[in-house]
Amino acid sequence: MQLIKNIIYSLSVICVFASCEKFFDTTLELPTPEHTPIMAISAFINSTSTDSLRFKVTRTFGLFEERPSSSQDNLSGATVKLFEDGNLLYTFNENINQFEPGYISPPLLEAFGGEGKTYKLEVTHPDFGTATASQVMPTPIPLTNVEVRILENNNLFEGGNGEFKLTFNDPVEEENYYELTAVQTIIYRYEDIDGNIIEEEYDQEIYLGSDGPPDPNVTQGYNYAAMLLSDKNFNGQTFTLSAEFYDYSDFGQGGETDPATYTLYWRTVTKDYFNYSKSLLDNENAQDNPFAEPVSLYTNVDGGVGAFCLRSELVYEVE
Repeated sequence: MQLIKNIIYSLSVICVFASCEKFFDTTLELPTPEHTPIMAISAFINSTSTDSLRFKVTRTFGLFEERPSSSQDNLSGATVKLFEDGNLLYTFNENINQFEPGYISPPLLEAFGGEGKTYKLEVTHPDFGTATASQVMPTPIPLTNVEVRILENNNLFEGGNGEFKLTFNDPVEEENYYELTAVQTIIYRYEDIDGNIIEEEYDQEIYLGSDGPPDPNVTQGYNYAAMLLSDKNFNGQTFTLSAEFYDYSDFGQGGETDPATYTLYWRTVTKDYFNYSKSLLDNENAQDNPFAEPVSLYTNVDGGVGAFCLRSELVYEVE
């Protein structure tokens, strides 16, 4: 009797493994999610812009759809218009430069400016209809004090070795957003094999951050080199921002360098820009994290997706 039970048990195990093997050999065909493409727009204006404005117009792509390279990613045939306080300001032309696809405005005759004015972007395409977005150019909030100091620690791999301290008066009863980026300029001299003194100038966008406790008023921008601020916790007050940075001025090649100079780009930005930039960084951080929840990119475009954003910029040179 026990022998018969063992035989039945063995046959059952064989059947189970045979079924499992058949299961793992089976190719499952999942339906491809349907996707209806819509226009995708990327358009940003600085108040200090002096060159032609360049906007990107493309379309969305499905999950398994092959996307063209950046040099070919352009939705041809669109009509792009920019209005200022309801009046047509520019009609954009399609850029024929294959390395910078998109749409370009006529050359600007002076800095764009536009503080306090309302700008509306209108993009029309025969296959995708019309997409629009509106923004008011923020009024720039000047810095009342700018300081830079080099910290004693000069090891690039052990933390920040310089610090900016920026002070400004935040307007009362206004919801304001800010952005800071900085560029370090280095003059490097060395002697070539013929005994000539060679002088070269290097500009380097520098990483801004902090090794101390996180500041609840500050978040990183989309490219890790920008700091974003919201005045939610200091509305109407005088605020001092501390931003540490890495110093790249020690080339270690036997030459010599002058003390570095710094160019600070201090911007008062729209809320849409703040949210869009932050969502880009959150999306990038989530891509390589299997446990992160999906992040939706912020959009302020009606009839499409993407962002049309304005930044009012002030430039400060410090040593």
